[in-house]
Amino acid sequence: MKTPSACHARHCFISGNFRPIDVLKIAAKLDLVTQDELNKLENPDNKYQPDFIADILERFGIEQQAIVLNHLQGISNGKLNFQKYRKLGEKKLELFDSSPELADHIVNVLLQEKGIASVLVSKEELVEMTVKQLTAQFAYSNENQPPSVDGSTDHDARLFLPGFMKPYIRNRLPVFVENALQAISMKKDREYMIYEDRDRMGEGSSPNAEDHHFHRIIPVDFKVRHWHEIPPPLE
Repeated sequence: MKTPSACHARHCFISGNFRPIDVLKIAAKLDLVTQDELNKLENPDNKYQPDFIADILERFGIEQQAIVLNHLQGISNGKLNFQKYRKLGEKKLELFDSSPELADHIVNVLLQEKGIASVLVSKEELVEMTVKQLTAQFAYSNENQPPSVDGSTDHDARLFLPGFMKPYIRNRLPVFVENALQAISMKKDREYMIYEDRDRMGEGSSPNAEDHHFHRIIPVDFKVRHWHEIPPPLE
């Protein structure tokens, strides 16, 4: 017979109303978190909750997270199958815990110490998700002054762009996102250099917040070229 916490977690998981606290409820059932700790986390008046959560996560190593994921897999009614990875060096991963069970969705998860877990996705999936998120933040206007949103003049949540650029942005945004993801993995002085145009900055001028306007990013292997002139890599 299932305990009430397990039944509650299963109902939330299947219904889609799953919250982070429900993960800790499963952890409490598996004796990874005490009931007293769980009660403190559910108390909205706990002023030290961030530090308290950090202390709990310190105890969640790779094996503890794997136990929780195995329990989640069991209550998903065949919807999920978690394939668990851990890091071997800077760029190498090892599959250390997998299940042959058939499921609607295979979820590859990277587990690290201190409760850190990340879903592994392909570059194509990441680009697609990022494009959707960015597109939702864009708004287009042909007016000099962007229109108000919901009666408000606060446009901080939206990025207004000229209407004539809409086809171009829709067409090129996946390329921009893919280039940005590639740039994140690059290291200064290995894949690129930052050239400071001292002639435009003024020789002997003191550093200021506007200096970046006179910086140029130069690929290490193509110092005489600009970014848009770099040929595509050979297959």
